[in-house]
Amino acid sequence: MAKGRVLIVDDHELDRRLSTLDLEDAGYWVSQAGDVTEALDLMGQRPFDLIVLDIVMPGTDGLTFLRGLRMSERFAQIPVVMLTAQDAIDDELQAMAGGATSYIVKPSHRDLLVKTVADVLERAKQQPSPSE
Repeated sequence: MAKGRVLIVDDHELDRRLSTLDLEDAGYWVSQAGDVTEALDLMGQRPFDLIVLDIVMPGTDGLTFLRGLRMSERFAQIPVVMLTAQDAIDDELQAMAGGATSYIVKPSHRDLLVKTVADVLERAKQQPSPSE
């Protein structure tokens, strides 16, 4: 049984692959999307427990997508970990103000992503559901 369903949204294929391998090795079930359109398609097909989201992507960027998720009744409660090469405090502040659960600057040590995902999912389990 997987520890959780994770969706990685990143336009860089190598970054998606590496993150996927790290999370799968740790026992997570992982899907990948190269852009927001692909992510929304996958999210319409199956539920996810957590999204790992890049900020800088062609078309709709990660911050815009994050804000859209938070306004959606269906997806608002999904934890989002921002994983980005943007090491700018403004981006981190915008991500956290926009509803990100955590923020990691890449490249990061592989254990940091796995630990962050585990911690975020554990905290999410302890939160009462919106219907409670």
